[in-house]
Amino acid sequence: MVSMLGESSLEEVSADAPSSEGAAKRWVEAQVHAALARHGTVKGDEWMSVYAGNERDSKGKSVYAERVVVIKGIVINCSPLELSDADKLNNFQWAFDIDIAATAFRYGDARSASLGEWSDGKGPLGIMILGESRSIPLRAQKQKGEAVAWNRWSLLGFSQVTTSQVDFFEQEFENFQQPNTDPANRAIVWRIRNVLRQDNAASAKVAGDGKPLAEVRERYVPMMLAIDLGGCPEEFSDAYRAHIQAWRDVDSAAIGTTWERVVEVARQHGSATFFRKF
Repeated sequence: MVSMLGESSLEEVSADAPSSEGAAKRWVEAQVHAALARHGTVKGDEWMSVYAGNERDSKGKSVYAERVVVIKGIVINCSPLELSDADKLNNFQWAFDIDIAATAFRYGDARSASLGEWSDGKGPLGIMILGESRSIPLRAQKQKGEAVAWNRWSLLGFSQVTTSQVDFFEQEFENFQQPNTDPANRAIVWRIRNVLRQDNAASAKVAGDGKPLAEVRERYVPMMLAIDLGGCPEEFSDAYRAHIQAWRDVDSAAIGTTWERVVEVARQHGSATFFRKF
């Protein structure tokens, strides 16, 4: 059984996940519907959004671009996974693979109302989730007494677990914004996310169990200084520079508090913040 776009009720989008598999399936589907509604407008079986992010130009250079995209026939496939004996011993109540399918999509100019011809498939919705067109599901799973764990696919398997479905889907739909969003704000959101993404990549390169902060600093700070903050709001740039200074000082308390400030400002501007630190 699948869920069509617009079928879930707002009552199902609650913070508390049900324990039974049947109710949990509806709850998981509702989270996907709510995420789509936050990042676009739904009319009938069509979802309209603005795809704002990097694209390749005619010379193969990565450039920022905005395009209206309309995707129709979106279906949420939420497939229950059979729990093993080990899963049951570890108090798992349910687990689902989640796949978003669609019948067709078309692009348009973000500055006008003109739209192109329909093409088969889910277009950038598939690229956004997977980095490519093939379909690999997301995953949600629940242990008794614990929050739902949301898993994002990587080349190494399911990874980047978070218990915040809001942060999880904010990252999954990070390149999609409401059509009525001010274009200037769209660019700001993208620039902040680009900084966070580069910082995440840098931290992943230098992170390691048991490494002293001073040792991490020697590699990490030059990487942070190389990140371009151009176009970011001043308060975000100031917060990120303060975070760099905390690392220069090898002040563990300040590293934590300055990163919290970076996250706070990013969220104020509508940027996803599901990016791992140490």
